[in-house]
Amino acid sequence: MALMNGLDGLRSYGRVSWDGRERGWVGDPDEIVAAFAREGFREYRREEVRSGRGRRVAGGFWQGLHDRHGVVASAIWVRHPDGVSALVFISLDGEPVTDDARH
Repeated sequence: MALMNGLDGLRSYGRVSWDGRERGWVGDPDEIVAAFAREGFREYRREEVRSGRGRRVAGGFWQGLHDRHGVVASAIWVRHPDGVSALVFISLDGEPVTDDARH
């Protein structure tokens, strides 16, 4: 789908990668969400889960709506222990966006 050019750009610059074993994207969730925004998705829901002594963000959920196309994008993530990268599961209108999906 043409609405995922931002994800393709992140991948081409090595900012995200596909983890076939986990069936999710590895990268910074904030960069992925920013890529959705550049494609015209407007955030309408975001939740974060904090845990541990420092109350660091351990995971979260984001949804955005593309006003022109009516498409809903979702991202659910769990942070890796390094605290920077995360395993991110992405979907468009409920359909998973995978490495082998045509987007």
